[in-house]
Amino acid sequence: MQPGGRGFESHPLHSTVGAGLARAACIVRKTLRLLLPVLSLTLLATSGWAQCRASPAASRLLSQRFARMGTSPTLKAELEPNDAPATAMLVTLTDTISGSIGREGDVDFFAIDLSAGTQLDANVDITGSALYNPTFSLLASDGVTPLLVHEWQSQEYRLRYTIQTTGRYYLRVGNYRPGTGTYVLRIGRYVIPQFGPGDPVTGVWSGSGLAVSSIAAGPTGDVFVGNGGGVFRLASGRDSVPLATGVDADFGLAVDTHGNVLTLGCEYPNGAIWRISPSGERSRFFLGQGTPWAITIGPDGDVWINDDDSGAFWRFDADGHRKATISANWFVGHMAFSPGGQLYFTDREGLYKIVNDIPQLVIPSPAPMQWFDDFVFDRDGYIYVTLIIPREGGVDQKLLLFDPQYHLVKDPFALVGDHFTDSRFTDLAFARDADGRMSTRLLVGRMVLSPTQTWMSDIIELNSQGIRAPGWLIGAPLIDLQAIVSAALGVQGILSAEQEQLLDSQGNHNGVLDIGDLRAYLRSHQP
Repeated sequence: MQPGGRGFESHPLHSTVGAGLARAACIVRKTLRLLLPVLSLTLLATSGWAQCRASPAASRLLSQRFARMGTSPTLKAELEPNDAPATAMLVTLTDTISGSIGREGDVDFFAIDLSAGTQLDANVDITGSALYNPTFSLLASDGVTPLLVHEWQSQEYRLRYTIQTTGRYYLRVGNYRPGTGTYVLRIGRYVIPQFGPGDPVTGVWSGSGLAVSSIAAGPTGDVFVGNGGGVFRLASGRDSVPLATGVDADFGLAVDTHGNVLTLGCEYPNGAIWRISPSGERSRFFLGQGTPWAITIGPDGDVWINDDDSGAFWRFDADGHRKATISANWFVGHMAFSPGGQLYFTDREGLYKIVNDIPQLVIPSPAPMQWFDDFVFDRDGYIYVTLIIPREGGVDQKLLLFDPQYHLVKDPFALVGDHFTDSRFTDLAFARDADGRMSTRLLVGRMVLSPTQTWMSDIIELNSQGIRAPGWLIGAPLIDLQAIVSAALGVQGILSAEQEQLLDSQGNHNGVLDIGDLRAYLRSHQP
C-alpha cells in the first residue's frame, strides 16, 4: 500500500474504536493521564482508566485544540436582533465582537462572506463571564448545516476550518446550560507560527483507519508501527505489511539488536509484552499484574519497563526473566538510554537520569503547567524532546533540542506541521538506513484532524537538513573502557571511526580522539 491510506477499510489492523472523534481514544491514553492534574474534566475522572486492570471501555478521548489567533483588538458591539440567519449581524475577518446571551434560549447569528481556501480561525471567549458552557458553531450557507461545533466546557471555544466553497457562512453562539452572560467573539485568519530547523516536515505514510500508537525503527530501513490491533511494518517503499495481529501494542514498541519487536499492551486484567521475531513468530515475554507503559533496551541487552500501576521500573534480561524492580511512583512519559549508557525518563517535572538506581532531575520542565513526553538521543548525546503545553480545551506540542550538558539549543526545534488543525504526537523514532546504520531521519507518529473533521493517523519525517547528527541506536552496546584508554593513547584499530567521532563529540570537539575526550567520558559516567 502506498501513502494515502487507500484500501485500509479491509486491513486486518484497521481501527475498531469507531468513527469520528472516538477513533482517537486509544492514541491519546499515553499522555492524557498526565493531564489529570491540569484539566478538571469529568470524562477524565475515572480511576485507573489507563491501566490494564481497567475495563477497555474506560478509555476516554480528550479533544485537543491548538490556539494561535490573529485578530483585531478593535471591539464592536453585537447588533440585535440576530437570533436567526436572516437577521444575522454581518462581520468580517478582522472583527472582534462584544456579545451576550441575554435570556434563556437566546442564540446569536453572525454572517461572514468567505473565499474558498480561507483558513478561518474564530473563537468565543467567556473569561470572567457568568456563562458556563456555550455552544459555538460554524454553519454552511443554508444557515442550518453544521460544519464544525465546539460544545464542551472550557474558557475559550475555538473553531478552525478551511473554507471549501466561496460563499456566505454563519457563526452561531448559544448556551448549552441555563444561564445568561457576556462573551467576546474574535474572528480572523489563521496565523502560521514560527517554524524551527526541523521544519518543514514531509509525509512518510498516512491512513484514515489505521491507528499509530507507537513506532520503532527496524534494522533495514523499515519502520514498525503498533496499535491496539497489532503491529504492521512499513518497508522502505512505504508499503504496509501486517507483522502480528491480535496483540495489543498500544503502549509502546521496541526493536532489539536482533530485530525482534517487543510490544507493550494489555490482556485484561493483566499487562502483556510479546516478542515478535523478524519472521513474525511470536512468543510471550511477560504476562502478569501491572501495566507496562514505557519501554527501552539497555546497552547490555536488558529490557527496561515502567509499570503504570506502581510507577516502578522493571528490569528483564533478554529472555524475559525479571532481574530487578527499581524505585516506585515514577509514572513516566518515555524512557531511553543515552550514548553514554545512562537511563533517562520524562515525567511531569522534567527529564530525569537514573544514577545508582535513584532518579535525578537534569532538565526541569520549562513551566509548572508544561512537561516533557517522548524524546530521542542522537549519536552525540543531543536530546530531541516533545514539550506539552496545556491550554483551554486541549494541549499544544513542539520539539525542543538540548545539548548533552542539558543546555537548551533550539526552541522550537520543530513545530511538526502548522497546527491549523488538531494534531497529537504519539511517538518519536530515528530511522535506520537500508544497511542498518542510523540515519538523520527523525520520524514522528501523529494523529491529525483532517479538514473534513475526521481523524487520520500519519507518520512524518522532520527536515533532515536540520538534524545535526544520526540518531543513537536503541540497545547499542557501550564502548569498553579499556578500549577507550588504548585508543586515546594512540593504539590504532581498536575503535571504529563512528565510535571515535562519538567520543570526540562528547569531549573536546577537536576532531581527534585524545586524553581530553577520555576525561570527558569518565566524568560523564560518574554518579
